[in-house]
Amino acid sequence: MLTWRLALASLVTALAVATASSQPARDPTLKTGPFKDYHRWARMNATPVFSATHGNSFVVTYVNPAGLPAARAGTFPFPAGSVIVKEAFENQGCRPGRQGAVFVMEKREAGYDPEGNDWHWVRYNPDGTLWGEGKSGGPMDFCRACHSVARVNDFVFGNGTSMKVAPTMPPTPCAK
Repeated sequence: MLTWRLALASLVTALAVATASSQPARDPTLKTGPFKDYHRWARMNATPVFSATHGNSFVVTYVNPAGLPAARAGTFPFPAGSVIVKEAFENQGCRPGRQGAVFVMEKREAGYDPEGNDWHWVRYNPDGTLWGEGKSGGPMDFCRACHSVARVNDFVFGNGTSMKVAPTMPPTPCAK
């Protein structure tokens, strides 16, 4: 009986290591990671817009060059390689205050996550450290669940931005 449990424990450990090593290594900080230059991308709103679904904060939305044509023309789905960043600012008396979390949607290749329209979700803390990342069924599933309301826009709301999207309203509240 003990041998069977040890064999099962070894198998579980081996599978966990194999799964972890098959995932691409990501830099866990916003300051040095793959999205560090988002301030150089197209800014989609002139002033921060209130977002109840991003912690009752104010957000500024940026889109990288790969996603910009789809965002501006409303041609969906976004191509693989598109990245949308929402930089949040704390709500200070109904005005933007200190920088808060940074939310990222990264469009991956077809088949990455069919349930989430192949978006990879990332959230950084205000200090730039990684809060979490993933896809449907993972720790960031609440992002996919909320954004699925905007399926017509490839899971992108774009409210209050210059993106050409169909008006959709997220359920409230979506994110915490």
